[in-house]
Amino acid sequence: MTESTTYSYCCNRFEVAVEEGYIIKAEDYDETEWYFPELGHLYYCPFCGKDIKGVGFGEYNEDVK
Repeated sequence: MTESTTYSYCCNRFEVAVEEGYIIKAEDYDETEWYFPELGHLYYCPFCGKDIKGVGFGEYNEDVK
């Protein structure tokens, strides 16, 4: 049985990228709410530019130590 969760996406292209697995939602409290697997966390949508950091401890343009 799979659990269905509904999210509000900033744009259609972002939604498609999530559905296809190119963008993943962090399951635990993390740097940002969304990230590219093996590439990094997202602060802004790569398609429409909306701030999508969500809850997280990261600051844009700050190196993580």
